[in-house]
Amino acid sequence: MDGLKIENVQEIDNQTWLGHQFDTVMSMYYRQIGAGEREGDCKLEWWELTNIPYLRGMAEDVWKNIFRDYPQSPTFDPWRNRSKPCPGRDPNRIVITDPPSLAKRRGRNAKRYLCFRIIIRSTPGCRCRYSYLMVTAKQWIRMINGQNGGLAFRHPFDSGDCLWR
Repeated sequence: MDGLKIENVQEIDNQTWLGHQFDTVMSMYYRQIGAGEREGDCKLEWWELTNIPYLRGMAEDVWKNIFRDYPQSPTFDPWRNRSKPCPGRDPNRIVITDPPSLAKRRGRNAKRYLCFRIIIRSTPGCRCRYSYLMVTAKQWIRMINGQNGGLAFRHPFDSGDCLWR
């Protein structure tokens, strides 16, 4: 791996949803293993923390590795289906598009924060340029009577400070 970033952040505010869409862009390269190295692949960790849980088993204000617990999510198709030329560079960037949003409903009032800590880890013992790369972001949504009461998305973000501010 040699790159990890968040880009193309866009607001979502239509009749049904309120939130953002963003791309997590990864640049990968694969190299032949040398003497003493272990064969393996990079690992994706997609940590989220929110004050309004949206998945079964997700607790309020507790970090959860979404990829580990829901790897079958279509959001992660680009990661699961990536090419792995060895040695060589993935001919395409790996782009995971995520649209974290709240459903609009008349009378719904919500003030949500959602923090992201996205990590790619090299195989242990790999003599790669990086042992891991990480990006962070935070989304704020305020919904008043089912309508946009305010949106914000910031990256990078100190993921140790994931509170409503």
